[in-house]
Amino acid sequence: MTQIAVPKSLQEALELLAAKNPPQPLAGGTDLLVLRKDEPDRFASFVLLENVRELRGIHKQDNRIRIGSGTTHAEIERNAILANYAPILCSAASHIGSVQIRNRGTIGGNIVNASPAGDLIAPLIALDAVTELQSVRQKREVSLREFFHGPGETVLQPQELLIAVHFSVPDARERGAFVKLGPRRAVACSKVMVAVQGLLHHDTVEWIRIAVGAVAPTVIRASSTEALLQGKKLSGKIVKEAGEMIRHEISPITDIRSTADYRRHVTGVLLQRALETLL
Repeated sequence: MTQIAVPKSLQEALELLAAKNPPQPLAGGTDLLVLRKDEPDRFASFVLLENVRELRGIHKQDNRIRIGSGTTHAEIERNAILANYAPILCSAASHIGSVQIRNRGTIGGNIVNASPAGDLIAPLIALDAVTELQSVRQKREVSLREFFHGPGETVLQPQELLIAVHFSVPDARERGAFVKLGPRRAVACSKVMVAVQGLLHHDTVEWIRIAVGAVAPTVIRASSTEALLQGKKLSGKIVKEAGEMIRHEISPITDIRSTADYRRHVTGVLLQRALETLL
């Protein structure tokens, strides 16, 4: 029999998770049927989080932007703060699933599912985001880049809850780009995605972060390609060189969505498009 608890506060939710055999946190539930099919015993008891107001909302305070883990993709897509300071996140959210999925699915679920094809993960890593994790005993922060161990695997402990993610307010001069390739234009899981955030001065790269998804066990930073671009003017030649280099930084697999060779080729193409967008 399925058991569902419906806490109305964060403290109540954390106390439920502190049980010896803690239930599974459930936010939007957009992946629930798929997960229960594979692991029915694991997904038999839930803590439904949709009434926990402390997990919702997008706020700018001082030099940080904080997004509650229960904030939906649709809220991120339409948020004025993000549209002004981090449009790369609005763009990524707009590519997720269908309208129904965006209205139900949450940023916390997208992160905790730990899929290398999670659409919000790459732009958040490009923004150098940090996760906030909390249990009844402690609260800690972990860089999103270090949050993942592999597909479906994270540093999150059974009694912990991802309560928010935050990042520094981007400089007004920063530019970002998110590009994704799927089997069709909408309602598609990514074959490859590239997110880029950087600061350019007269088309010269002062610094840049490049995050790539669906081409390794986790979303990765392309550090060698970043180093290649550092201090360089974004000419056609250097953009092409970056597209070639990034192909050597990834380790794609062949699966039902695509072949490894195709993913490797397309990653270079998408990076070139993202860099051209920055210009």
